[in-house]
Amino acid sequence: MKVGDLVKLSAYGKKVKRTGWVKDDDIGVIIKHDTKSGWADYKIMWNQSVWTHWGSPSSRNYIPRGSFYDWQTSFDRRDLKHVR
Repeated sequence: MKVGDLVKLSAYGKKVKRTGWVKDDDIGVIIKHDTKSGWADYKIMWNQSVWTHWGSPSSRNYIPRGSFYDWQTSFDRRDLKHVR
């Protein structure tokens, strides 16, 4: 995967707590790919999902999964898959 690719959550990505703020059927674009930490770290600009740390209900038109304490803004390679 590289910057500019269209992605969505994989089956694994839909199960983990850290991606609970992303809408299940949302599509995003990879805007940053970082490998400095030893593993692939991706930043995604999502089309419909809204990142707010405190999870204000008025900022979303969907119900997020899990607790905001577990959510992260970066994604692993296995959290994502290409859009076809």
